[in-house]
Amino acid sequence: MTINNNVLVNVLVESPPVAGAVFGVPALAANAGSLGVGFTERVRFYETAGAVAADLTAGDIDAAVAGALTTGFSQSPRVSKMAVIRLDAAASPMQLTWTIGGGAAAGGEVSTITIDGIEGSYTSIAAGTAADVAAGLRADLTTVLAALAVTVSGAGVTVVVTGDTVDDVFSYSSSVLAPFTVATAVDESGLEIASSLADAVALPASAGWYAFTLQSRADIHQLEAAIWVEANERLFLAQSSSPDILTASVSDLASVLAALNYQRTGVMYYGVDASFAAFAWLCTTLQADPDAVTTIWAYKTLEGVAAEAFSSTQRANLDVKNANYYPSFFGQGATWSGVTADGQKIDIRVTLDWVTARSREALASLLLRVSNLNRKIPYTDEGISQVSAVVRAVLIQGENAGHFTPGSSTVSQPLAANVSPVDKAARLLRLEFVAELAGAIELVTVSGFVTFQLSA
Repeated sequence: MTINNNVLVNVLVESPPVAGAVFGVPALAANAGSLGVGFTERVRFYETAGAVAADLTAGDIDAAVAGALTTGFSQSPRVSKMAVIRLDAAASPMQLTWTIGGGAAAGGEVSTITIDGIEGSYTSIAAGTAADVAAGLRADLTTVLAALAVTVSGAGVTVVVTGDTVDDVFSYSSSVLAPFTVATAVDESGLEIASSLADAVALPASAGWYAFTLQSRADIHQLEAAIWVEANERLFLAQSSSPDILTASVSDLASVLAALNYQRTGVMYYGVDASFAAFAWLCTTLQADPDAVTTIWAYKTLEGVAAEAFSSTQRANLDVKNANYYPSFFGQGATWSGVTADGQKIDIRVTLDWVTARSREALASLLLRVSNLNRKIPYTDEGISQVSAVVRAVLIQGENAGHFTPGSSTVSQPLAANVSPVDKAARLLRLEFVAELAGAIELVTVSGFVTFQLSA
């Protein structure tokens, strides 16, 4: 028998790094009817245009989804990966009910309901009633929407438009002139937005995306996605062609989201529903890796997306509603102005998400590493400094990447002797940091004075 056991060697392996939040992958949340039976996963990632073409041929994605991805891959610069999220169909078809109210018409008032860009209208006759308006709209919509997968119904003062199947989704808007009013009620959305998106972040294999937009252009879907994203650490770009956004209306999608002060949703007006302008915007802007560089969301030229013309009044309405759009800028298309619904610049939202994620990840890595080495971080001045240094390192990285003004970042740490006994007993350390946003220049005004010399 030997005494070899007198020598004991323990070799410890450091804990693997904590998985970092992904900021460079945009996602398209696709309608259930646009994905084939072979698209069984909740999220599928694409890294090449060839993979898109292969899935189109196989029937896993339809031409609309393939077109969106192809547009994304055509951007320059562009992200290296993008995702498609499968949205489930709701149990019931999408159904909208308009209720017309108001007194008798003087005659000549025009009421409209627009479905997927197709407008139905009715011009009131003198002494016409709300029931006359509803009946006129039902009759015209039945004619103009004959080619769409919807059914028009209703009675009295109501107009009802229902999708023919649970997969049918459509955009909509409406307007009436005084003395009439119009209210819209939504019975079913046609898509399970919140539950599908929740599934898309629940598993690590599916969660590797940051910002998204919807294939659907229906306002109700944009609102449902906006409600979901405000409670989750993602960014959402809604896209709408509703003409009401261009007016002084306060009931359109942009106005509603602005009134709610939503911080994680940006609204992009674009007049062509079939164009994936918002997705193209994500695919080019998210190419900037926030670990190394920062960028603004204004002045992005989108390949394959035509610039639109706006009057000064329309631009003023868009700006006051914090709505983004794609006008011409010195002969090129350029996104403007790059804000979320609350008016904050989107790049600031990205900065806030970045510093939150990287600080959390760095602190988690520290706690795991120390504990798995069978050690602890002592509740002493030295231990507090050890934790503080991790946060400070993230802030310095943020300064180097352009998130924060160089030299502005500080971390305030307490002395161990001044920490409350309650926090010490709970082993809770409270730190505070301050960092100044670096900002960016987006508007330039130059004043000059030109002189000339008179000849003798």
